[in-house]
Amino acid sequence: SVPLDSILWGKLIWPEGVVLFYNTVENKSSDWGISPWHWYATRALPRAMLFSALVVPLAFIRLPEIVAAYVHTSSHSPQARTGSKTTRGMLQFFGGNQPLLDSMLLPFIFPVLAFICLYSFLPHKEMRFIFPSLPMLNVAVGMGIARLHACAFPKRLKQKREGQRSSTRFLPLLFYAIGLLMLLLTFIGTCVFITISSKNYPGGEAITKLQEKIGTKNIIEEGTDYHIYVDVASAMTGVSLFTQRELIFSRPDINWSFVKAGYEESNEYSGNFSKYTHLLTEQNSIEGFHIIDKAQGNPRIDFRTFQITTKDAVYIMERNNL
Repeated sequence: SVPLDSILWGKLIWPEGVVLFYNTVENKSSDWGISPWHWYATRALPRAMLFSALVVPLAFIRLPEIVAAYVHTSSHSPQARTGSKTTRGMLQFFGGNQPLLDSMLLPFIFPVLAFICLYSFLPHKEMRFIFPSLPMLNVAVGMGIARLHACAFPKRLKQKREGQRSSTRFLPLLFYAIGLLMLLLTFIGTCVFITISSKNYPGGEAITKLQEKIGTKNIIEEGTDYHIYVDVASAMTGVSLFTQRELIFSRPDINWSFVKAGYEESNEYSGNFSKYTHLLTEQNSIEGFHIIDKAQGNPRIDFRTFQITTKDAVYIMERNNL
C-alpha cells in the first residue's frame, strides 16, 4: 500500500510504520491517557464480548463432557460414583480417552492472546485496538456452544435405552440452555450498546446542523469565505473529511476552509478565534461568538425511566459581526 498511500498523502510514507513508531518508539499515544496493564483483560474484553466471554473457556476444557458422562455413568452404575473408575469412564463414554484440555484451537487463539498481551504493554489503551482479536474469540465461543450442544444431544443417547432415567440428560440440557442464554443476553446487550453509541457522535451532528443553518441563508456575494474551526471533541466524534466535503458540496458558492487543532502539543491552538466565521467546540462560551445551535452527546441510560438521555456536547458558534 506504500505507493498508493504516498500518492494520497503527497509524500513517501508507510502509514503502519508511522503509527508503530509513534506508539512504541516515541510513545506519544500516552498523551491521550493511560490505563493499567490489565485493562484489556479486565475491562475491554468483558465489555466487548459481554456474557459470551463466559463460554470461551469451554472451547479448551472438556468440562461439559465430564459432567454429562458422570451423570450418565452414575445413573447406570450408582456404585461407580466414587473412585477412578468413574473418572476413566466419563471421557470413554464421549469418544475415548481424551485429556481434560482440548488444544485444537490453541494454534489459532495463541497469536490473538499474544497480540493482546503485546498491546497491554502500551500505556495508552483503546477498545478499537483489539477489535482484530474479537473474530477468533467468537470462534472460541462457537466451539464452546458446540461442545455444550454435543453433550446435551449426544448421538449415543438418541435412542433411549430401556430403563434409562430421563433425568440423566437434565444437567447437560441445563448447561446448554445457560450457554444459549449467554448468547441471547449478549445479543440484547449489543443492540442496546449500538443504540446508545449511535447517539454519541455530536461532532457529526454539529456539522450537519451547521450545513442546515448555512443552507437557509441567502449568500448575496458569490465567493464568500467561511472559515470553520473544529476542536478535538468535534473532530473525534464525527467531523471527518466526508462530512466536510458534504458541507462544501451543499454550498459551492462559498469558499470553505477547515482548521482542526488542539489534539497534540505540536498542534495546540493558541491563536485568535476572530479570523474564523464559525466554531465547532465543546466550550459553551467564547468571546466574539454566539451559539446558533447545539449537538447532543454523552448518552447514558436513565434506569428510572429506561430511556437514553444526552446532554449538550458540541456547540455551533457564529461570529457576532458576520
